[in-house]
Amino acid sequence: MALFSDLYAYRPRIREGDKRDREPLEDWLTECMAAALRALVEADPAKAAQVLAFLAKQDAEPVRAAIQRHGLRIQTQFHAGEQGRPDMVFWLADWPWMVCENKVGCPATAEQIEAYRDWQNSQSDKRPSTVRLEPKVAFVTHYTKAPERDLKALRWSHVARELCRATREMDTDSHARALAQSFEQFLEEQYMNTTYPSARAMAAAELFIADGLQIYCLANEMLERARCIGDHAHQTTYSAAPECSEGMIYACRWANRIISDCGAWVSAGIWFPEVGTFAKDVKESMGLTVTDAAKVFVTIDNGNLLSACSGAPQGWHGCHKQFLTYADFASFEGTPDERGERILDWTETRCQAFGSWADKQG
Repeated sequence: MALFSDLYAYRPRIREGDKRDREPLEDWLTECMAAALRALVEADPAKAAQVLAFLAKQDAEPVRAAIQRHGLRIQTQFHAGEQGRPDMVFWLADWPWMVCENKVGCPATAEQIEAYRDWQNSQSDKRPSTVRLEPKVAFVTHYTKAPERDLKALRWSHVARELCRATREMDTDSHARALAQSFEQFLEEQYMNTTYPSARAMAAAELFIADGLQIYCLANEMLERARCIGDHAHQTTYSAAPECSEGMIYACRWANRIISDCGAWVSAGIWFPEVGTFAKDVKESMGLTVTDAAKVFVTIDNGNLLSACSGAPQGWHGCHKQFLTYADFASFEGTPDERGERILDWTETRCQAFGSWADKQG
């Protein structure tokens, strides 16, 4: 059953303004995990208690007893006022017993985790007197480091395996079992079903170590050719790095005053549509049919920017959140150096066209 994989192409693009500490995949995985846990709580509270105890690093029996007496409610993207927005809150009656922060590759901060603990402590008067559990903060990720030493990172693959273990003996038509299996399958399709490298990953890494510096060099120089878009003065440049979940390697920098007083993130680099999520996002948001061939690209990313203008310049595509221009890497002919120079010229030409168009929009 590939329920989560099939639905992923139709999900809404959840986004937090202009912050770059979120990935669409994180929000989707959060909803998948919540759906699988809710189904398990309904089907077998005792089995659910085992999985929740794994998340909370607490004994399963008091978790089971608390669920049996007070019920369990799982809420996603909860607004906790000034203390932020936890990805998941697990409520026993009206008490937020456990908060879960979910990541894929973006960082989390110790201040963020501490704010969640402060919020939980402010709700301590709502803790049922019969509950023998301490408030907990869980951290689930793919490869992000835990923001503090005492907070151990759990992997998405570990959570999926626990769900599958808990549902393994259920009937084949069990909804909880189907969702657990679909969750594990979706992680496999995103190359997230293992924590440490496979033989395939090691072979790919060896090839990249040999030649990957040239890809970083191209992406960094493409960003330099994009300086004609907006004002980059006094802005930090983020050198090329892989964004595995999106299938991209890119460099980026904030630019001020692209259109009037509105700025945006300008990113440039290499895009592999066959892997990662970005190709699905482009198809969904822009209605484009994208081939699997490797591509070079530039994006200008800020939803507020699009509200300050209309349409897009020639050679660019626009949607509710970003502008995009791209071309097949193989369409640039010649030796590697000749091809690289042609890609840089293409980047500069496209960005100059965007800059001229943006000036008229203001």
